[in-house]
Amino acid sequence: MVATSVAAEYGVPLVVRGAATSTAGQAIGPGIAIDCFHLDRILGIDPDGRVARVEPGVVQASLNAEAARYGLEFGPDTSTVEQATIGGMVGNNSSGSRSVVYGETVDKTLRLRTVLADGSEATFGPCDGDDLASGIAGPRAAALAAGLAAMRDRSRSRIAASFPATRRRCSGYSLDRLVEPRPNLARVLAGSEGTLALFTEIEVALDPRPAQRLTAGLSFSTLRAALEANLAILTTGPSAVELLDLNPLRRAPKLRDYSLLTPLLESEDEGVLLVEYQGSEEETRAGLDRLRAIEGDLGARLVLHFADPREVAQAWELRRAVLPLLMGAPGLRRPAGFVEDTAVAPEKLGAFLDDFRRVVAEHGVEASFTGHASAGCLHVRPLLDLKSAQGVADLESIARAVGKLVLEYHGSLSGEHGDGIARSCSIPSSSAPSSTLRWSLSRTSSTLSGCSPGARRGGTATN
Repeated sequence: MVATSVAAEYGVPLVVRGAATSTAGQAIGPGIAIDCFHLDRILGIDPDGRVARVEPGVVQASLNAEAARYGLEFGPDTSTVEQATIGGMVGNNSSGSRSVVYGETVDKTLRLRTVLADGSEATFGPCDGDDLASGIAGPRAAALAAGLAAMRDRSRSRIAASFPATRRRCSGYSLDRLVEPRPNLARVLAGSEGTLALFTEIEVALDPRPAQRLTAGLSFSTLRAALEANLAILTTGPSAVELLDLNPLRRAPKLRDYSLLTPLLESEDEGVLLVEYQGSEEETRAGLDRLRAIEGDLGARLVLHFADPREVAQAWELRRAVLPLLMGAPGLRRPAGFVEDTAVAPEKLGAFLDDFRRVVAEHGVEASFTGHASAGCLHVRPLLDLKSAQGVADLESIARAVGKLVLEYHGSLSGEHGDGIARSCSIPSSSAPSSTLRWSLSRTSSTLSGCSPGARRGGTATN
């Protein structure tokens, strides 16, 4: 509160950081930087209600370790679980590989205690029906509720018509949550990247820890074939389906360290799907049985069911290590993260990938396509030499072309990592022509916090 009061008095922006592991520049910017790592207390866990109250600097792994005593965990699974903070996960609306089971962090956010830009406190939570005033407590509750209600009435039809047709959407603000029949206003703030309020206490829902997770690996001649098979695999109820693009990875010297996966990695196939089932032993075995029943129709050239826990562990270790492996490959061209997590509906993902490949090929470069096939969100890294003028020019041109492509597919520029400083230039204000991105209304920030979003586009960041 002291920092926000001083900042408000002198007109200085605030930049809030969690673990600073995100990729779009949320943890940098002008003004006062506030690090949340000292706000790291787990305030309470209600095992019966499956609810945890934490300060924003609590690391996800720490919360999971405490919740494990009750057979619970915080479901959204970041790749940086050992570093990511809960405040950062709410600020960035993190998700991870298992979002088809757990949803995104916004779905687990129950209540937020916050400090607004003028130093006043406000608590946001569930509303009684569509009465927005019932979802806010604090000295500015009435004014905030009135502003939000006016925004909801003004924007309802625009939100219905223009919101991206995918659940993976971290660009702009979560205004779709405002028009739900029983809004939870804490969820309107999820994904706001520190631009609307500073979180001081967070209440989240916990999930039961699965007794077991089993994995299968399927290789395909092309990435498009893998993504077409993904649609059939999703009907079997997996907890995750991850795509690996093998051709760029084969250049990495350390790929040979994954010796337990040799049959998959030494094939000539282009793509691998890692398919996971979780639950009780009976549930996971049943999941694999459902996969076996359709394997003959998937077009996979090799199918491996990993029975050894070491194989399962190494498969997911490889998935998490894709970027370090790519960074370790020889050559001047490095994987650049500027279009890193575009997202479209899974049924459109195969065609989207082909068009994305066409864009990078027109610039004479390659890209690595890896990520969350189950959710339609791929981590795409064009390989560019950003020490050269041509590499920088290619980056700018590819970014513009991919932005247009995402609009054509009614997708999201950011399916996972938010806008930050790097992507805010691609998000038009509410006065811009109608488009898929128009729903990120800049006036939202002034309604809630009295601050310009452009001045505060740094935020609590995590993957």
